[in-house]
Amino acid sequence: MVLHYRVRLTTTEFESSTANTQQSLTFMREAKKWLKDFCINHGYTNFEFNIGHFYFFAFFKVGEQWWCVASGDLRWSLGTMLVRTANSNKDYTGGRNQSVKYDENFEVNLNKIVKGD
Repeated sequence: MVLHYRVRLTTTEFESSTANTQQSLTFMREAKKWLKDFCINHGYTNFEFNIGHFYFFAFFKVGEQWWCVASGDLRWSLGTMLVRTANSNKDYTGGRNQSVKYDENFEVNLNKIVKGD
């Protein structure tokens, strides 16, 4: 059985290095696929995914509102994803920081934040 990436994030100890490891890159490709599918399945548009040094972030639009999500450093993840509004797909400071836990309600709670429920 393949574990969902959000479960693996809270259970995997990522090897540290001066550059992204194959382990972290593989994990981030899986996260990209899931987040892209999440956006498609909910009708969110303009999905963009970016990889940094042991972290990823993504932008997407819900209606006319840009959103940014960020993993934080995979090596010392605190079990939550940062979620905030953005003025554009280049707005790295964005609106008020919110977070969603990597738990069994992750997808539902992320959708609630970006939909304003």
